[in-house]
Amino acid sequence: MNLTAGMQIPVRLGKEPLMEAAWELRFDGDATAGSLLPGVLYEKYRNEFPDLKMAILPASAIPAEARATQPPFTNLPTHALKFGNYTLFVGDQVVALTVTRPYPGWQKFKPRIVELATWLRELRPVGRPRQMAVRYTDFFAGADELLGKIQLNASLGDWRPSSRGLQLQMGINLGPLSGTIQVQFPVQVSAAGTASQDGLITIVQMAKMVADGEDFWADHEGLLDRAKTACHQVFFGILKPETISELEPVY
Repeated sequence: MNLTAGMQIPVRLGKEPLMEAAWELRFDGDATAGSLLPGVLYEKYRNEFPDLKMAILPASAIPAEARATQPPFTNLPTHALKFGNYTLFVGDQVVALTVTRPYPGWQKFKPRIVELATWLRELRPVGRPRQMAVRYTDFFAGADELLGKIQLNASLGDWRPSSRGLQLQMGINLGPLSGTIQVQFPVQVSAAGTASQDGLITIVQMAKMVADGEDFWADHEGLLDRAKTACHQVFFGILKPETISELEPVY
């Protein structure tokens, strides 16, 4: 699948549909990771962010042995650190950094990721990386005809998606990266201090399985940029040209 040929990717959008951007690292953690990492990372951010808060998540109530051995629990975060519009999720074998609206842009989000990755590389409870992923969630508000904003060619037998609803998830490959595209309509979302809105959500995630930890760390920033670019290629590749125009792209 080649999405790059002839495709122009905007450097920014005047009407930004992004709800959340996320970076996730899954790793081989030792038995102390889930209990030690939240406190260690809290100290890293405490001086810079006076609004820093830590929350204990429901997965923390699952016995550590079950979290370590049962696949459904392995990558669940047990704690969340909130500062500004960032949230850092921490578990026994996973760390994820998310940022919500207003999105600060890749030039500011990337250094946060690199800073966090540098800390993780130096922390004893964090073992060999297993998977790195970048994910973008975008929202288009409205109640009707939103499926017309995306390039969708799908049917089951004689039936095609309609305004009554669609939930679609599919796996994709783009070079050495693998990932998923999700489309959900209709959905209802709300943000702090705002009324809920109906609309359509797209979620694009691109990931890289890690075969060698040293190779991963040696090229982490390059891989990060490639995953982000792949997400953008996929996202703009599923939108109709008129939809991109409505977002007021700047090239």
